[in-house]
Amino acid sequence: MHNLNDHWPVGIRCEALTSFFKLFPFFASDYFYIIVLAIGYWATQRKKLFIDLGFLVPSSTLVNIILKNIFAVARPPQFLHLVPYHIDYGFPSGDVQVGLVFWGMIFLKVNSIQDFCKFYCNRNQYVKNLSRRS
Repeated sequence: MHNLNDHWPVGIRCEALTSFFKLFPFFASDYFYIIVLAIGYWATQRKKLFIDLGFLVPSSTLVNIILKNIFAVARPPQFLHLVPYHIDYGFPSGDVQVGLVFWGMIFLKVNSIQDFCKFYCNRNQYVKNLSRRS
């Protein structure tokens, strides 16, 4: 019924875009969340938000592991992935679930989109200033 070759994504890859998109898994990694939680707790007045996130992110990860084992849906073949992965199940996506909990909680805790933009821009400015001191 299907005439598609399983290797078709490999044939359309571009080395420049592949290198660019290999950066994104970092933003869904444990290291990213630990760094952001630590800096957010240390550098903002919203300590309760980051304490809450410190409990919600691991809780969400635990729920995700339980759901993966319940659904037991296999990942696509390894040759389609740009970065190596652990051999486990692919559904539901842990990156998406934890990202939604993390950024959703930040968005809900600030009072408006304008406050969220101020919060986000202030963090970016803080990181720029911190990097200039080094």
